Amino acid sequence: MPKKKVIKTKTRKKPILIVEDEPIIASMYVKAFEMRPFKAFVASNFEEGMTIFEKVYPTFVLLDLLLPQKGQVEPDYVGEPVGFTLLRNIRQHPEGKDTTIIVLTNLAEDIHKKQAINLGADLYLVKSEIEPGQLVKRIDALSR
Repeated sequence: MPKKKVIKTKTRKKPILIVEDEPIIASMYVKAFEMRPFKAFVASNFEEGMTIFEKVYPTFVLLDLLLPQKGQVEPDYVGEPVGFTLLRNIRQHPEGKDTTIIVLTNLAEDIHKKQAINLGADLYLVKSEIEPGQLVKRIDALSR
């Protein structure tokens, strides 16, 4: 009897954690990524970001730097942006060493970019300089 040919109909979606406190922006990225081979998870603050990271261990993290901490409505604009702490924590986590971290923020100053790269960000992008479709294509290309 001849062997049956197996045809895979489902593709495995790559998990991406979107850490973004603006619901409209987060929703826009979820829709853009889920049209491609990604499964999006959203965190709106530092604590949610770390909790979801430790549950999902995503392939990619899309990280805003200006995030509120738990209990805050708005990010704290005094001192170091809390996104740097999340970036540091993910990189120090045993499962975070191979995660691709893309910082996507409104902070366009070189000092922030240098700090993010020094902490282990793989890519630093400014929100106003990239459209969602372009971002998805770049991350899709990184996943191959």
